[in-house]
Amino acid sequence: MRTHRTQIRIPGDLAEWIKQKACQEHRSMNAQLVHYLETQRKEEEQRDETATQK
Repeated sequence: MRTHRTQIRIPGDLAEWIKQKACQEHRSMNAQLVHYLETQRKEEEQRDETATQK
């Protein structure tokens, strides 16, 4: 898998929440963000497939 390096700015309270969730899941903050994004993408792709089938 090819990676792309980027910087983002997020509110402090959101960063703390991600940090806590990452710690609970034994992931880095980066890995947690990637997990959330991949999960969201899968959900949207499934929704799009369902809408296309109707």
